[in-house]
Amino acid sequence: MAEPILSSDIFPNLTPAEAARYLELQAGRTAAIRLHLYRKIGIAHMTAVLEVGCGGGAVLRELQKKVPFAAGLDPSPYAGLKRVVGGAGERLPFKAAGFQALFFHYALLWVRDLNALFAEAHRVLVPGGCIVLLAEPLIGEVTGTDGEAFKRMHDGAGIHTFTFTGLNAILREHGFIPALERAMEDAASEPEWDALNAKLLGRKMDLCLPLVYGVATS
Repeated sequence: MAEPILSSDIFPNLTPAEAARYLELQAGRTAAIRLHLYRKIGIAHMTAVLEVGCGGGAVLRELQKKVPFAAGLDPSPYAGLKRVVGGAGERLPFKAAGFQALFFHYALLWVRDLNALFAEAHRVLVPGGCIVLLAEPLIGEVTGTDGEAFKRMHDGAGIHTFTFTGLNAILREHGFIPALERAMEDAASEPEWDALNAKLLGRKMDLCLPLVYGVATS
């Protein structure tokens, strides 16, 4: 298995504090989507969930307030997070049938081996459990100058550039039934968000990035 992508790989031009702030802003932008999906899957009745690629912990801390046992996994865990282990999604260090839901927030595109990831997802989910996608960017569908720059930034790191159709097909290949939806990220960004993107791309980013979100049930 290839080495997992670390935070330092994702944000090579940001300090740890800047990277954490970037992830916090990112989580803030998807808050409405999360609330919609929490209701859709009946999270109030769940007892054990896992966030794969928990990053700075903004979503994980939210889950830990809603579910009796919410764990996180990340190749480079941030200090201070509770119930988080180091590791990659392609080799989950958890027992079979231990979780009712797996959450991914801007995470699938960073996975090295999607086949291994979805095989592991099936293993650790209870029968009928679900994968919850909390805003995966459809980089493969972005057009124009900014889209090309964004793709180059990801392709250079060996990161997936999804299309909506392609992601649905991958999920079906691995035995999941996707119920995904599209959304568009607001092109009007906060000044701090713009500044961080400018640091990543070398200039101000001005695009409206398509997102995919929803539930895929095993």
